Amino acid sequence: MDKKIKTIVVLMLTLAGLCVGFACIALWFSGDTPDDTTQQQTGSTTIFTLDPTTLQSLAYTFDKEGDGVAELWSYTCDENGAWHWVDDESVSLSSSAFSTLTETITTIAASRTLTQVTAEEFETYGLKNPAKAIRVKDALYGEQAVYFGAFNAYNQTYYVSLGDNTSTVYMVSADIYSMFEYAVESLVSFNDLPGELKEPQIVSLTYQKGETSLTITPRQLYETVTGETGTGEEETTTTITAGFAWDVVTQSGETYTLDKSLAQTLVSHVTQMNYLGCLAATTATDKTYGFDQETATMTLVYLDNAGEQHTFTLTLGGKTDYGYYYARPQGTNYVMLLGGISFAQVFEGWEAP
Repeated sequence: MDKKIKTIVVLMLTLAGLCVGFACIALWFSGDTPDDTTQQQTGSTTIFTLDPTTLQSLAYTFDKEGDGVAELWSYTCDENGAWHWVDDESVSLSSSAFSTLTETITTIAASRTLTQVTAEEFETYGLKNPAKAIRVKDALYGEQAVYFGAFNAYNQTYYVSLGDNTSTVYMVSADIYSMFEYAVESLVSFNDLPGELKEPQIVSLTYQKGETSLTITPRQLYETVTGETGTGEEETTTTITAGFAWDVVTQSGETYTLDKSLAQTLVSHVTQMNYLGCLAATTATDKTYGFDQETATMTLVYLDNAGEQHTFTLTLGGKTDYGYYYARPQGTNYVMLLGGISFAQVFEGWEAP
């Protein structure tokens, strides 16, 4: 075959292959591409206007249970700017969390705007039965709604519509959707813990469950140091402090010394006691966390920096698979996850030598 003809044939075959590939790609993404009747506008466009100074309410849908049924989580804002959960206004909410949520709404921007959307296209975009709805109300613009439809995996966006407008659809970053995937527990602001302590500030730690009672107390250790005077006289001895041992007193009055390694871990957890998170804000889930059965109490007696004595008590429910306690602060319905596996190791796993 003539070399020129052979070259032409190769180029034609290559062109044909590219056309087929392009056709396949076009078919592959045809579900994400509007029909010819839809007009497209590209470029980032802010699509939502909100007056953050006169906010009155915020509500959004979120499937907390993961059962395919989204619940409506509703919150109101009072004249002082404090947010309240509609289902229980006694729940303490984080103002910074709501500042983030409202800022997220006001900065919603579309990477692409689809206009002249038909009813069929609107349904294709998943907006006839939206996956998420966000409603916000302020004194200036009234109540407004944002609806999230189908997810576009190709460019990581959701199809979004505003209010009753079904002729315009926006493509919005999936990050916006994710910001409203939280139940009230993630928005709770509560911390009644004593704060960071030093070991000498701990007076006692007591565990009580039924007839079982354990009290852990520190015992100052001392060490005698012998040294030479350098004048030929007798050696001198000096007594210095050498840390603490931790004693366990049982309900029968017997006293044992806690293993040094376990005591060190326990002290680190007591002096830096923390909640790993709020898991429930109501008593509806008590069974899940073991508060429907016999509970225990943990009482910490400690000294503040001024030397004044304080008492702090938690109710303990069940434990996680990793040994962390579900804890309820006194006077609340919260279920908090208490950091520190040494608590259960001492209270339930410890054995007298």
